[in-house]
Amino acid sequence: MLPAPYKRFARLLTNNILHLRATHLTIFFAIISLQANSQLAKKTWLVGGSGNFLASKNSYSDPTYSSTSNRIDIKISPDIGFFVMDKFGIGLRPSFSRYSEHVNGPGGLTSKISRLEFGPFARFYLLQKNNQCNIIADVSYQYGVYYSRPVKGNINTLSASAGTVIFFNSSVGIEFLVGYYSRKEVIPLTNNGKNITSRKGIQINIGFQIHLEK
Repeated sequence: MLPAPYKRFARLLTNNILHLRATHLTIFFAIISLQANSQLAKKTWLVGGSGNFLASKNSYSDPTYSSTSNRIDIKISPDIGFFVMDKFGIGLRPSFSRYSEHVNGPGGLTSKISRLEFGPFARFYLLQKNNQCNIIADVSYQYGVYYSRPVKGNINTLSASAGTVIFFNSSVGIEFLVGYYSRKEVIPLTNNGKNITSRKGIQINIGFQIHLEK
């Protein structure tokens, strides 16, 4: 058993440690709270985007023929923007995608298609700028080129999405968007005609965003 002076010293030391920990926790959460208020402010830069990679092996068969193929799909879509006012940002959104498929076996063919697009986007955050979770409305237009040797064409894509973003701190957030897109590809043919492909549908995007104060 400790003598009375040592007991008093131990109690005093324990109380000071507990008080110090509580003070540190208070400061820590206060800093997080202050930082979380600035990610959607005017003059903040927005950098981020999304990407996906798919590798698959496909098979085909009928009574007279069978084959297998290896397919790879890659798509990268970065964002760079600037908040011209609180909760409203505009910027540029390039996009690159590549599709490659090789049919195995004698006489196997390889098909490669590349798409490069570039255009503006605008987005608005509906809730208060200091919310850790927020709701996004996003619209974009992209013009681009289609290339599959030796064929070239052009692409027009219009999309509108809405969803939510969750901020981990003042700088980094992850967003989940669901929306509608309309794409038109025009490919000139050798007989002066055109091959026109139109696609309309639903798209789902998951991406990271980084907010940097100017």
